[in-house]
Amino acid sequence: MAEKRKRKIDDECRQFQEEWSLKYFIKSGEKALCVICNETVAVIKEYNLRRHYQSKHQDKYV
Repeated sequence: MAEKRKRKIDDECRQFQEEWSLKYFIKSGEKALCVICNETVAVIKEYNLRRHYQSKHQDKYV
C-alpha cells in the first residue's frame, strides 16, 4: 500500500483576503492577527477567522 502524503497548508497557497481586514484581522507574518485582542490565528482560513471572532468577540460587538 502506498503511503499517503499529508496535505500541507503551504501547498494550498492561501492568500490573506482584503475583506478580512475589514472584519478586524490583519496579516502578521504567515498568521492572521486579531486587532481586537492581539491573538494570532495560526491558519489563514475564513472558517478559523470566523470561529475566533464568534467564540471570543461576538457577544461584545453585536
